[in-house]
Amino acid sequence: MTNARILVWVALVQGGCTRLHTATLKSAPLQQYTFVADLRAETSLADAQGNVLAEPSLPPLTGHWEGRMESQAVREFQDGSIGHLVRVLDTRGPGAEPSELSGRSFELRSFDNGEVLNLGLVEHLSGPPRMGDVLLPLWTATSPTVPHIPPGEKASRNVNLPYILDHDHGIRVTEELEWTYFGAERSPAGVRAHHFSYTGRLRGDGASGLDTALQLVSLTGTCSGDLWLDTDDLSVLSHAFQWDHTVTVLRKPAPRSAIDVFKGLQAPSTTPDGAEGPWGALRQHQVLSGTVRALEGP
Repeated sequence: MTNARILVWVALVQGGCTRLHTATLKSAPLQQYTFVADLRAETSLADAQGNVLAEPSLPPLTGHWEGRMESQAVREFQDGSIGHLVRVLDTRGPGAEPSELSGRSFELRSFDNGEVLNLGLVEHLSGPPRMGDVLLPLWTATSPTVPHIPPGEKASRNVNLPYILDHDHGIRVTEELEWTYFGAERSPAGVRAHHFSYTGRLRGDGASGLDTALQLVSLTGTCSGDLWLDTDDLSVLSHAFQWDHTVTVLRKPAPRSAIDVFKGLQAPSTTPDGAEGPWGALRQHQVLSGTVRALEGP
């Protein structure tokens, strides 16, 4: 059974939650990309206010990924957004070893302007040894939300992204970006393309229940990028990005793993909103950089 037929069947079973224009989506091109990404992360134990209590006792986490991914529009939702099936292929992870990300798929749902609404089925990418949950900017790099700007001008735009924490939890992250449009120029690949760059701040907050614990999450940092778009269809030809950010996870009771790692250290017993019991926080500083480049035709 083809993917299109499966999606039609799912749409019928769900009572028409989506509309699938078979004729249109059948002709949707298969976009193929290569990617590279590098990560460095350091983890610390912190108090309820996010202040570091101990220097990291574990070595920094570093990782390098190289691979391919392909994306194709497969269904249209009633609000006009499009679901793109994204497959990760031929990927090597840390140590140049074959990565379990290879062969995994997820759905990127977005509007025509590139705004990402959701990443579906990403639980198959999350957690060790795949580590796909730390690669959010990579998975959304093919769908930037670019404002309309005259050549040589700047414009601000906020973008909301789903940030994956683990198999069951995530928060929405806002990118507060300032964009610059340089005009149509010759790209490093030697083709004429629309050239943009951006810089900005990252912020995000969320809360969730985790077993009997309450988990509060915050994310702060900065980001930047350099983007080249096709002059005909405005598809991504190249997108280089960097996220420099800190994720703080505050839990009640204190994370057992943190206490084990830091030899019995606990956060102060003062808690937000008068809650009882010890609170512990894990704070991780991550620097992720990468590049996505389009390949010609399937």
